[in-house]
Amino acid sequence: EQLRPHHPSQGIAQGRRELGDNRAFDALAYFRAALERGADTRALRQMIAIANRGRSVERKIVRGRGIGSLVASPSGWVAVGEELGAIRWFDAQGAPVGEAVTGQSYTTEIRRTPDDGLVVAGSDRLLLYDAHHKLAHAIKTKGQPWIGVAGPGPDEVTTAEREGFIVYGLDGTVRRTVPGANDQTSGQPIFAADARHAVFLDTGTLTGVDLVAGTSKVLATNVRNELSASDDGRFFAYLDHDDRVHVMRTDGTVVRILKPEIRTVEVAFAS
Repeated sequence: EQLRPHHPSQGIAQGRRELGDNRAFDALAYFRAALERGADTRALRQMIAIANRGRSVERKIVRGRGIGSLVASPSGWVAVGEELGAIRWFDAQGAPVGEAVTGQSYTTEIRRTPDDGLVVAGSDRLLLYDAHHKLAHAIKTKGQPWIGVAGPGPDEVTTAEREGFIVYGLDGTVRRTVPGANDQTSGQPIFAADARHAVFLDTGTLTGVDLVAGTSKVLATNVRNELSASDDGRFFAYLDHDDRVHVMRTDGTVVRILKPEIRTVEVAFAS
């Protein structure tokens, strides 16, 4: 009865609220109820199309337990990190193929390694899983790791923490520390695919980091939005206060500067 409002306009209004809150299935239920009561406009059809986007390639819905992060592998598996610290792996059809109880109270992020393993940033440590979903290393971190990546050295991992970028050996020793943003209010830092370089934004100032040399330098001071990165970690982009788009490599070199004809609010890379 809740999904069958007495007047079509009520269903459309509630459906819009559900869609705005990212509850597409609930929105579709309200839109259907409105259609059954005679409402059929171009605007309603457009909202139905928006709520229904992605359904053509959808194969299975996997119910999570507070999923906070997700990563996919070209070899066909998907891994999710859950609020209570568990990691679950699924194959391309959505069937479970592995699960790990990390012992962490939560997971902040998971990332795939070049050898098809995982780096898991937990509440107070970094966990490395191999390609067979087995725990290979557990590294106690100095603070809560927001992000963890493999590299830059073959026996190193790097975290972004409140203290900055910290490079650990696989034995848990701290090898290098480079100051970074002390919070994530300006968005997450971006790492190169090999973790040799990173960039971060802090109150409009863009800084590049050399994680091998342990040095940093300011790249720009007029950034007005969060950074956007390519999937392969080779490039990133930002908007300045003159509405120009700067495309750069993660080592800090400029690739191109564009001036769009319209005022741009966000930049994204196509896959």
